[in-house]
Amino acid sequence: MRVSVRLMGPYKRLAGGVGDIDLDVDEPSLGGVLRAVLAEYPEAGKKLLPASKKIEPAVRVVLNDVVLQGATVDVAIRDGDRVAFVPIVGGG
Repeated sequence: MRVSVRLMGPYKRLAGGVGDIDLDVDEPSLGGVLRAVLAEYPEAGKKLLPASKKIEPAVRVVLNDVVLQGATVDVAIRDGDRVAFVPIVGGG
C-alpha cells in the first residue's frame, strides 16, 4: 500500500530536507509507516521510533488531518492515507 508522509521540523532536517514523501508500506499500521520511514531515512526514523519501539511522546501524529491522541504503532493505516509527524512546539 502507498501512503503520503509529511515530516516536519527536526524530522525533515534529519531526512536531508525532504518533507513530503510517498512511501510503500508493507504493514497496514502506523508501525509499518514508521518502519518504511526508517528504511528510507534512517536518521529521521530513529528519532521518530527509537529502540523502545514506542512513538516518542514529543511527536504528534496527524492522520488524514486529524491529530491522534496517544498514537501507538498499532493504529490502522489504509492505502492513500496521509500521515504527518509534527514535533511538539513549546515556548511562551
